Amino acid sequence: MVTVDKHTGVLFSPVEALEGFLQCGGTTILEAAFQHSFFVDSARVRAKTPFFPERARMSRKHYPGVGRGQQADWEGRPVTIGDNGYAQQAWQRYTGRTLERGSGYSVRHVWGHPWDPDAFTAGWNLCYMPFWAGMLTEKQHPHPQLEQAVRQASWDLYFRDDPVCAPPGFVEDPGMDLDSALGGQPLLILEGTTDPTIPPRPGRTPRRVRPVEFRLWGQSYPVRYGNEVLLGVARCLYRAHLDGFSHRILTLSWASRDGGSRWKEVPATGIFLNVNFNVDKLIRRSHSLLELFGHSPSDLEVVYD
Repeated sequence: MVTVDKHTGVLFSPVEALEGFLQCGGTTILEAAFQHSFFVDSARVRAKTPFFPERARMSRKHYPGVGRGQQADWEGRPVTIGDNGYAQQAWQRYTGRTLERGSGYSVRHVWGHPWDPDAFTAGWNLCYMPFWAGMLTEKQHPHPQLEQAVRQASWDLYFRDDPVCAPPGFVEDPGMDLDSALGGQPLLILEGTTDPTIPPRPGRTPRRVRPVEFRLWGQSYPVRYGNEVLLGVARCLYRAHLDGFSHRILTLSWASRDGGSRWKEVPATGIFLNVNFNVDKLIRRSHSLLELFGHSPSDLEVVYD
């Protein structure tokens, strides 16, 4: 049986304790964090930044009273407000990689300012970091050098020699010798096999044989066909938006109260959707539904056989 002891002394800093354990293993928090943190190729950032210039993240200070999916004004230009989903989409499009759900990684804003549409989905402001490292860049429990080091990496990659764009006022050289701090360890650029600045072409995708499951808001749902994804997403939205569901979804040309041979009912709603489309279009319509109700398309993950 495990022994029990009482602690009556001071509480040691968890960050300092972690640093000490890592040093015993011959490394530092900075080195460990950068061994598993990834940035976007500067050429891809230069080609398109920000990725979604009409999007910004919710902020009580900067967009008081404005909810997800609603319109707002940023310095005279219209923007749509939402959660972090569009930053995640931007990361996937920049790198050509899907997010590794449940892997312990997250997309972080290097310089903050996600309420600014020029910074929210800009590749120079995004880094894919382990959760434990990302938390150490936050004000609640910061590591004294990690945030500075990540910002130095962004500056060196995107602004030092050949700027990808004019740096905004809150972005400046932190003045850190990053090469020395990392002991010569290289910065990691994450790359995939697709050009992220070009949206996928419509039509069938040969590798996607058949959807077998979709995941939404922490729940998984088995499916057999693409139309079950669309109907399942609609059913989830019905549960989340009972009061305004019918009124909002019936604004779509492919939604109706009358069924037909090409239409199927969203279970227990009396609303029918036209589902006579290929899988790719059904998934795109699922994304459109999520946006219609103020959610991010990146909330939906479809698993194929």
